[in-house]
Amino acid sequence: MTSGTNESSALDTNERAELEELRAEVARLRADVEGEPPRPKPKGRGRRWGRNIVAILLIGIACLLAPLSVVAVWARGEVTDTDRYVNTVAPLASDPAIQDAVTTNLTNLVFQYIDVQGLATQAFSALAEKGSLPPALATQLQALAVPVANGVRSFAEDQISKLVQSSAFEQAWVEANRSAHQQLVAALSGKGGGAISVQGNTVQLNLAVFLNTVKNTLVDKGFQLASRIPTVNATFTIFQSKDVSKVQSAYNLLDKLGYWLPFILIALAALGIYIAPNHRGAFIGAGIGVALAMLLAAILLQVVRRAYLDGVPQDVLPPAAAASLYDTVIRYLREAIRAGFLVGLIVAAGAFLTGPSVTASTTSNSVLRSRTICRRMPS
Repeated sequence: MTSGTNESSALDTNERAELEELRAEVARLRADVEGEPPRPKPKGRGRRWGRNIVAILLIGIACLLAPLSVVAVWARGEVTDTDRYVNTVAPLASDPAIQDAVTTNLTNLVFQYIDVQGLATQAFSALAEKGSLPPALATQLQALAVPVANGVRSFAEDQISKLVQSSAFEQAWVEANRSAHQQLVAALSGKGGGAISVQGNTVQLNLAVFLNTVKNTLVDKGFQLASRIPTVNATFTIFQSKDVSKVQSAYNLLDKLGYWLPFILIALAALGIYIAPNHRGAFIGAGIGVALAMLLAAILLQVVRRAYLDGVPQDVLPPAAAASLYDTVIRYLREAIRAGFLVGLIVAAGAFLTGPSVTASTTSNSVLRSRTICRRMPS
């Protein structure tokens, strides 16, 4: 009994000693933790975050500048390269919508100076006053003034349409635009004058040479009244909007920055990729960023198209002609935006496929196997 009590008593003493020792250890550790100064962050981690932020900013700015750079290069090409400009506008001469609009424009201008209905009315009145015709017939002749005027107008419009659809018109259109190319700069810079000018909120193409050709053609076809058409400046409206001044300001800015923007874009993207700790990831981000920026530019191009079509009144330029004009003029810009979008996707895909991920490795191996199988197949 005595020995059991002593063991139990000794065991309680040992437990108490261990408990006190553990408490002392906990107190010592707590004191060390509370008194220990905060550990400094590894220098490498802070630098890595800083490099990532700078790289993201540089690549982001480069991606935002990509569409602006494409527009600037396109604008400078249209202005400085006469052959490129002529190639841009030459298809308009054979576009049916533009031909119809030019025909209507010239026909309306011709009959501003020839009052066929008034002349027919005067002639029929003179016949009636002579008394050589029965009164009933003389009265009926007066009613023929409108059909005669419409017939003459239809004849003139048909002759003008044939002229506009001829190869002579296409050649005249090309030569007129070639000689007017230098005036495009004046129009966009707001100086005006020449074959292409800015009048208020309207950009116009001078068609006086075409009107003279129409005049001579009508006279040659027996319509002698066309000789009464004076020498005037016939104009064909290209653009009419209250935002013409804004377009001119944007052009002036692009003209100044157009030469340097591509170099600035490439330098920013290259510097951002170089600074980034993960170069491959930076390449992927840059490619995706450029592709998204080009996609946004394509959407904005459609918005501008709608604004242009809404800015041209139908009585000035029919919607079909306005749409053909816009789509033809900006077709090279649209192709450049598509090319930029594809380049961005190719860069991103190429950088991804060279990575160590399972998807990249699987894709690369599949492509290599496909190429190997294709080579082994008999031709």
